Amino acid sequence: MGASADLGPTKIMEDQKKKNRSQYDTTLKDLFEKPPQRLLQILIGREAVELLTVEFASTQKRLPDLLFLLKDDSIFHLELQSSSEGMDWRMLMYYSLIRQRYPSRVLVQKVLYVGLKEWHPGSAIEEPNLSFRYEVVDIRNIDCRELMASPSLEENILAILCRIDNQKEVIQEILYRISELPMKARADALTKLVILSRLRRLEAVVKTEAEEMSLTFNLMENDVFRPIIMKAIMEAQMDGHRDG
Repeated sequence: MGASADLGPTKIMEDQKKKNRSQYDTTLKDLFEKPPQRLLQILIGREAVELLTVEFASTQKRLPDLLFLLKDDSIFHLELQSSSEGMDWRMLMYYSLIRQRYPSRVLVQKVLYVGLKEWHPGSAIEEPNLSFRYEVVDIRNIDCRELMASPSLEENILAILCRIDNQKEVIQEILYRISELPMKARADALTKLVILSRLRRLEAVVKTEAEEMSLTFNLMENDVFRPIIMKAIMEAQMDGHRDG
């Protein structure tokens, strides 16, 4: 009885949500291999000189999304979120770990929310012996033209999540810039754009416009997403064998 319940519609939907979040997280982090200078100007008004790679030792792996060393020697911690669950205590944990690693530097924290639903939780912890706050920025409050003006294609792709007045026009402009890339880089960029477009239910529009421009994309050609797809295929095949 318990085994069949585990394979019910609710479990399947939860598994799919987890897979989607994994794709979104991987795509977003992949877009930030270099500091997104225009986005940082919008979020914090300063430029980064380095993207810091930090992993904290623990019984459970602790890896903040993005950590930037800024020009004024302060540290900027940015978490990228497509859902709003459980952020308060996670941000407090990261604040403590980062300050211990960089005790002489000022630390600023923000959450960049890219989800479809509104952000409902607060952004603070208030208890008798603890007061902690951080800032949440909904990317839809950023005009897409800000990131479209960037010379960085990664920030152009991220613009699909921002506030857009003319979706088709913006998507066409992003696709035009992607079309100027070599074939392999074009496939990678298109993959990222398609995955992020799902967060705004624009996947069909992106695919239609790409086809009209005679652009093609293949997730299996992408080194980042191929393992995710292969894992999903293997899991589906295992489920099929179990059903048989």
